Amino acid sequence: MRRRFQRRSTIQKDIDVVIRYHVFPSNKNSDGDELSTALPSQDDIDYSNTGASEAATAEGNQNNHVLTTSNCTEPATAMNEADPASPSMKAFSEKYKGRTIEFDGNVAVLSPHCTDASRFDMLILWRGFRRQFLQGPNSQIARIGPENIKAKDGYSHLPSLFPIGSNVHSKAEIEDYSDTRESEFLTNPAVSDRA
Repeated sequence: MRRRFQRRSTIQKDIDVVIRYHVFPSNKNSDGDELSTALPSQDDIDYSNTGASEAATAEGNQNNHVLTTSNCTEPATAMNEADPASPSMKAFSEKYKGRTIEFDGNVAVLSPHCTDASRFDMLILWRGFRRQFLQGPNSQIARIGPENIKAKDGYSHLPSLFPIGSNVHSKAEIEDYSDTRESEFLTNPAVSDRA
């Protein structure tokens, strides 16, 4: 599971950390002389491939928008499924893997994450809480902590903030789908309470 570091985040001792460095070119050549930073003239610019570039930009923008039930038919269709193991749920997760999804649901399970008392694992059903609808598509989010919670009253102890059956609004990245657990795995979550 990939997670971005945030200021004042704590990391467990047994967690692998990947640090990426970005190197930028120097403004000097090997002789120590300053390189020219002048912009190219209009004659130097090649405009022959602008159509392909615009198409790639449009496709990139489409892949960056957040999926919701109002702008994408697949989440709306999946939300109406009664069976969490529905092939449409798996197909949806595979098609949009790595994309961000935003949806309303309710907390079905909330449990401590292994031995870490400050982290929790959450199972969210994709509907508002109603006793007659305790089935359907669901998403699992692991290692939820204070930085993932956007509560109206601020962060308090997570189980008291989100008891079982609480209606929540979730926004997270689709990581994977598990056939055995019949659920979608999400990362980089933002979970907030809702009425």
